[in-house]
Amino acid sequence: KAFEEYNNNSSSVNLIAITIYSSTTCSCCHQYVEYLTDLGFDIDFVKDDTKYLEVKDDYKIPNKQRSCHTSVFMGYFSEGHIPASVLYDVINNKPAIDGITLAGMPGGSPGMGGEKSEDWNIYSIVDGEITGTFAVI
Repeated sequence: KAFEEYNNNSSSVNLIAITIYSSTTCSCCHQYVEYLTDLGFDIDFVKDDTKYLEVKDDYKIPNKQRSCHTSVFMGYFSEGHIPASVLYDVINNKPAIDGITLAGMPGGSPGMGGEKSEDWNIYSIVDGEITGTFAVI
């Protein structure tokens, strides 16, 4: 639904550019990259231990909300294996936040194996602080 809303509100279908920063030792981030690429996102995948941490610090992502990769798109960040539908909600609604986080690497989330066994609480972040729940999946 969120993807359709984006396409209906765009004058032409534009690929959304996302840069994903990952550590060099991460073994699951490439699956998240494939997931977003398959959905039509234009991905720049950066595996660099120094840049990976700098981006998290630059966006003031709280330590307890950090995950295995950080995505940067349209002035926002997303932390972790967040479903594309939630990324489209950010893109479509343009909330007054810095980004969103899904802490850890929950089973069944995009790019992770396993089955979904719990709610995924995705939080809004402003200036390094959780300001509320952006979505529950």
